[in-house]
Amino acid sequence: DCLLSRGLGDVYKRQGLDLADDEHGRDALWALARAALEMPNPADAEPGVDPMREASRWRVVLASTLYKLKVALTGFLTKALLRRALGRAATRAVLELVAMPVTALWDGIVCWLILREAKLRVLGPSAALELTAMILPATPSPALATCVLRAVASSIVRTQDLHPNLLALLRTVRRALATESPADIDDTARFLTDLAALPAHEQTVTLRVLATAAIIDGHLAREEVRLVGEAFAACGRRFDRAGLDALRRAFVSGDPIPRARIEAIG
Repeated sequence: DCLLSRGLGDVYKRQGLDLADDEHGRDALWALARAALEMPNPADAEPGVDPMREASRWRVVLASTLYKLKVALTGFLTKALLRRALGRAATRAVLELVAMPVTALWDGIVCWLILREAKLRVLGPSAALELTAMILPATPSPALATCVLRAVASSIVRTQDLHPNLLALLRTVRRALATESPADIDDTARFLTDLAALPAHEQTVTLRVLATAAIIDGHLAREEVRLVGEAFAACGRRFDRAGLDALRRAFVSGDPIPRARIEAIG
């Protein structure tokens, strides 16, 4: 991991960029290294935020087991299908011929997923800076600052993954607000309660930050979408799921996201 992150840093330096000269740069290098090695994101990278706070233990174990067995399961299913279609004798004869394209197909899919994830992680820190600048007011109230931080942390909890883009967004927002993280920052119930108590214009700001947190990792987890819906309902507003999906696709594709599109949220 360390050697790979150094290698990536050298590549960027040859392009005139030095990603290791600040906290964001160092985080970006580690994030890229983890994407290349398909390593899970560390759950303890941000004190006070527990991505697994609301996770079901049996689901975590099942997901981890399936992740580790994905290659073995692919081979097993391929053999089972061949036996059913061709019979046991024929399976032995063609298995070696079939194994090569199946392996190549699997490797191609894995490479595509890794490159897609690496692209997202490169875009993440700069997107966090740009989108935060569009959304946050110059002089936020203490209540708004607290609720915005809770919005990002709650998104992390519902995603059940401390994705580096979400971590970059949380740190960017905290630095822009010039405030410390509140106690129980990752309490989603507290977030929804505090959100409902905000004035309408501050609710709009918080909903825009929450939508940004939902799309900045490139995925829309089911529980995360439910959180966004709950947040809009707490404000007495209609949740546009299709609009959130479109925003996510634009971000994943690397398309420009103009200010008007952000201001349409909420």
